[in-house]
Amino acid sequence: MALLLDMCRMNASAALRPVAISLRRARAKHAEAYVRFFGLPVSFGASENAFVLSAKDVDRPLPSSNQQFSAVFDKMLTEELAPILTTAMWSRAAKPWS
Repeated sequence: MALLLDMCRMNASAALRPVAISLRRARAKHAEAYVRFFGLPVSFGASENAFVLSAKDVDRPLPSSNQQFSAVFDKMLTEELAPILTTAMWSRAAKPWS
């Protein structure tokens, strides 16, 4: 989670701070190091590894954004997903009840 948040900070801002963080691992001996890095208390022993960002941070444009690249990539993604989205999702999904 530290690596993922660090990558987000490289793209968005070093000041990016989650509003919540949970880690599956047991409480660390040096939990204060986690608090310093993430900028808030960490919920250890959680059911999942996750961090939550504020809506303000999520909606803020990235400084590295490029409208032209975005349009090209959106078009490519739409073209790649079109065949997948036209087939029935249920026919491709594993059925845990069978």
